[in-house]
Amino acid sequence: MRLRSYLFSALSIGLVGCATSPDTTLIDPNLIAFTGATLVSLDKTHSDRQDITILVQDGVILSLIDTPSVPENAARVDVTGLYALPGIIDTHIHVATPPDTALAEKRLRDMLRSGVTTGRSMADDLRAAAELSRRAYQNEIESPDIVYSAVFAGPTFMADPRVQSVTAGLTPGDVPWMRRIDAQSDIKESVTLARGSGAMGIKIYADLTTEQVESIAAEAKRQDIPTWAHTAVYPAGPEQVAGAGVTTMSHACSLAHVFQPTMPVTYGSRDPMPDRDETQPLPEALIDTFAAMKQHGTILDATSMIYDWLEDQSPKPSLCSGALSADMTRLAVEHGVRISTGTDFVTDAGPSAIHLEMRYLHETVGLDLDDVWTSATETGAEVVNAKGRVGHVAPGYFANILFYTDDPTEDLKALDTLQMVVKRGHMTSLR
Repeated sequence: MRLRSYLFSALSIGLVGCATSPDTTLIDPNLIAFTGATLVSLDKTHSDRQDITILVQDGVILSLIDTPSVPENAARVDVTGLYALPGIIDTHIHVATPPDTALAEKRLRDMLRSGVTTGRSMADDLRAAAELSRRAYQNEIESPDIVYSAVFAGPTFMADPRVQSVTAGLTPGDVPWMRRIDAQSDIKESVTLARGSGAMGIKIYADLTTEQVESIAAEAKRQDIPTWAHTAVYPAGPEQVAGAGVTTMSHACSLAHVFQPTMPVTYGSRDPMPDRDETQPLPEALIDTFAAMKQHGTILDATSMIYDWLEDQSPKPSLCSGALSADMTRLAVEHGVRISTGTDFVTDAGPSAIHLEMRYLHETVGLDLDDVWTSATETGAEVVNAKGRVGHVAPGYFANILFYTDDPTEDLKALDTLQMVVKRGHMTSLR
């Protein structure tokens, strides 16, 4: 608690001093100077900046300055000897499927305390998700800031129990955040209603044709809202989804459908897929998928670790093995596709899901540590449509900053040395 106590004492001294002496500078509680840290450069062509002060005003980074230059009216927080990095972005979470406020708040608290300062909620009851997002933004709860999506899917998917749970009291498919798309759908109206619901992206989920995926992506682009698609939408496959120019594609595992002779017709008709025969050449469809993703700037929300994690959670075989999921992620990276760090699962004990995902990307998929951190910060910022506001510790960005005892860009074991999380200037001390 040393860091939090230091701030409180600084504020108290400033206010009391002002009351007793007209010459004492009044401390501005909205101007905070984090002094003495080493600012870690995620671009290793640039050196780390030692003994730096991060000056924050109203939740935004004002400047990076030498410690002797700290304004007298700033509240100081001594972070000498700690390593400063941008807040982590988890690009695939669920906060309200089904809605359970107490459980969601616990899990969001755990996410924040693992270093996640922004999360992208992918298919939830927006009535609950929006309230959680509001409370997170107001710092009424310990939580990452939450960006959430509406869902577009075919009529056959509306019977899924998860759909029922996130539309309770209403008709599945007829609500703005869970839209049934069929031959009679007005795509323009559906996109407009999704935007009006407060959704910050449209998740193109399941049981949609290539033509429907293309129509949704085109209209969403016209209305300036991102499209966040599954890698396979059934019967539209990875090549067709990538060709539609969606903003992101989730689940590297589903890329493996290109190895099958035919695509499953619906989400519910999928069967577990065998691991790839590495002696065989890659099919042209997969190479074309990667090329389309690069052409459109589509980011792969890989969720690479979840299939490995699921192997220990259920006797029922998943769509992919952990090995196949890692294999597809590795191939995407090798073909120049950028990836982000999405989890799509939570842990109630042991390392957090985001730490497991980052370690999996490094140790199993084979990404360099620099690339893992870029995926978790800069690339994640693009996924949540917040480029220029999150993902860096730099002037003009939200003050989403993590302070570690050891440098986690040198060894991911140091993720466990997190001392303090700052989200838009609001501090959560972990020690």
